[in-house]
Amino acid sequence: MTATTEPATATNVVILRASDADVDGDRSRDARLGILAPVVVGLIALTALDGGLYDYSRWGLLAAVMLAVLAGLLIAGKVGRFGILTPAFVALAGLAAWASASLLWADSPDRAWTESNRLVLYTAVFAICVVALRTSRDARRSLAIIGAVIAAAALWTSVALLRGDPAAFLDHRLDMPIGYINGTAGLFLIGLWPLVSLAERAANPLVAAAAVAFAVLEANLLVLTQSRAIVPAVLLSTCVLVALFPGRIGRVWTLLFIGAGVAVASPWTLAIYAARVPAQPRQVAHELAQGAAIASLLAAFGVAAMWAAVVLLRRRLTSPGAQRLCAIGTVATVLCVTALGLAASGDPVAHVQTQWRAFTTLNATETSSTRFTGAGGFRYDLWRVAVDDFKREPVLGVGAGSYGLSYYQRRGQQESIRQPHSLPLQILAELGLVGGVLALIVVAGTAAAIVRHRRRDVLAGVAGVGIALSWAVQTSLDWLYNLPGITCIAIVAVVAASGSRQFVAFADTRTRRLVLISSAVLVAVGAASFGRHYSASVYAQSARDALPRSPSLALDKSATSLQLNPYAMETFYTRAAAYARLDDYPRARDVLLRAAAREPLNFVPWALMGDLASRRGVFSEARSAYRRALTLNPRDAMLRELATDPRRALR
Repeated sequence: MTATTEPATATNVVILRASDADVDGDRSRDARLGILAPVVVGLIALTALDGGLYDYSRWGLLAAVMLAVLAGLLIAGKVGRFGILTPAFVALAGLAAWASASLLWADSPDRAWTESNRLVLYTAVFAICVVALRTSRDARRSLAIIGAVIAAAALWTSVALLRGDPAAFLDHRLDMPIGYINGTAGLFLIGLWPLVSLAERAANPLVAAAAVAFAVLEANLLVLTQSRAIVPAVLLSTCVLVALFPGRIGRVWTLLFIGAGVAVASPWTLAIYAARVPAQPRQVAHELAQGAAIASLLAAFGVAAMWAAVVLLRRRLTSPGAQRLCAIGTVATVLCVTALGLAASGDPVAHVQTQWRAFTTLNATETSSTRFTGAGGFRYDLWRVAVDDFKREPVLGVGAGSYGLSYYQRRGQQESIRQPHSLPLQILAELGLVGGVLALIVVAGTAAAIVRHRRRDVLAGVAGVGIALSWAVQTSLDWLYNLPGITCIAIVAVVAASGSRQFVAFADTRTRRLVLISSAVLVAVGAASFGRHYSASVYAQSARDALPRSPSLALDKSATSLQLNPYAMETFYTRAAAYARLDDYPRARDVLLRAAAREPLNFVPWALMGDLASRRGVFSEARSAYRRALTLNPRDAMLRELATDPRRALR
C-alpha cells in the first residue's frame, strides 16, 4: 500500500488514503493510534454497564477523560479533516454550542448547563472516533468489543436469574444490569446487532454458532424487559438492514433463527410478567426466574447447533440454481411468518383503533399478560407538553433541560418526569427550530456517509447501523439519549459504519496552526465548563453529606459550590436546610426566595418555603407558599391538601 500525494491545490493539503492495512507513509501514526480505538471503546462499553452513566458524577469523569484524549490528539497533530462526516460533526458541535447559549433564556439554567456539557461529551466522542477508527479493522474491532462486553453482561445476568437474584426485576420486568428497565432493553438491543452481523458472515461454524447463541440469549432477555419500544426498533432496524446491505438472504435466515429461539423460550420468558403482583414489584418467584434463564440458555444452545449445520450446508450451496432456490424459500418463509403474525393479531384495524384510544386517553392499566401488545401509558401526555413548549418558543425553545419545569404545570397525570421520552420532541421543545435543524443535519450527514459506504464493509455496516438505528428508534420513544454510556456506544457505531477511512493533513503551516489553535480553544472552553460544573457538583455533594452532622460545614461547602455554579437549585435547598437546622429561619427563607427567583417556574422552592413556615408555626405564610407551589404544580394532591391546611405538614 502506498501513500498518494496529490498536487497542491488552493487548500494545499496532502491526502493519505488508507484501507484495511496501514499506509506505508503513515505507519508511525497508525502504530501509535492503533491502541486508541480499543481502549476508548472498551472504556465506553464497560462504563455503560454502570447504570448507563446516568449519574453526572459518573459521566462527568468520562467527559474529562474524553476531552483530555481529544486535547492530546490535537497537540500531537492527529486530527485533520473529517471528510464526509464534516457536516454531521459541525452540526453536533453547533448543537452543543446552541445548548450552551440557551443558558441565557432557559427556564432552568442549571439543567441547561448540564445538557450542554452532555452534548460536549458526545461531540468529543464523535471526534475521537473519527480519528481512531481509520481502517475497517479498527471499526470491526471496536464493534466486536461492544458486542463482547454486552454478551458478557447478558451471560452474567442469566447467572443472576439462575441464582434468583431479587434485584434482577422491577415490577416483574428485567431491571439489571443497568438499573433502569428501558436502559437494560436498550443495552441488549444494541448488543444484538454485532452478533447478527458476525453470525451471518462468519465462515467458521463455531464462531457463527457462538454468535447466534448469544444473540438468542440477549433477545430473550429483551423479552424479559417487556419494553414496548424494542418492537418498532427491531422491525425498523430489520427492514433497513435487509434493504440497505448485500447478503440479504443470510441476514434474513439469521434473524429467523434468532426469532425461533425467542418463540421457543417465550412460554417461560413471558410467564414472569404474566404472574406479576403490583404490590410486590421485586418479588419474582425463584422458579419463574430460573425457568426463564434455563429456557433462554437451552434455546440458545439449540439454535446455535442448528445454525452451525446451516453454515456448513451453505458452503455446498454455491451453484446459481441452489442460490435461486434459497432465495425463493426465504421469501416464502418471510411471507408465511408475516401471514401467521397477522392472523394471530385478529382484526389489525380494530386493534390499532383500540390501542390508539388507550394511548390518547392515558390508560396505563395493565390487564394483559404482556406489555408488547398494548399502547397505554403516559407518553401521549408527555409528548403533548413538549409540543406545547415548542409552540410557546418555536425558534429558541424553552432552554436545554427545561422541559421538566413546564411539564408540572401542564401534565394531565401524576407521573414525575424530567424528559418528554422522545429525543426529537425534546430537542424541538428545548432548543426550538434551530436545534431541530442542527439535529436533522447530524442525522442526514451520518446517513449519507453510511449509504455511501454500505457495500465496502458489510460486517461493520450491519453491526453499526443496527446499533445506531435501534438507539435512534428507542430514544425517540424513551430517554436513552440521557444515558451517556449507551449513547456513546451508538456514536461509536455510527462512525464505524460510516467508513470515514481517509486522513487529511494540512500541509500549509498557517492553516494547520489556525486549525490547531481554534480547536484547542474549543476544547479548553469545554474542559473549563466541565471542570467548573463538576467541581461545583462535588462541593454540593460534600455539603449534602455534611448536613446531618455539621450544618456549619454544609454552609461552607454549599457557598463554595454556589460560587462555581450559581444556578444549582439542589445546593440552594441544602443551604436552606442547613440554616433551618441552625434555627435561622430568616436566612433559610431568603435562600429559598433566591432559588425561586432563579427558576420562577419551579414549584419546589415554594413547597419548601411552606414546609419551613409550617415548622416555624407561621401558618398564614405557609398557606401562601403552598398555594404558589400549587399554581406551578396543580396536579399534586399533597400540595392541594397543604394549601388548604398547612398543619398537615407537621403530621
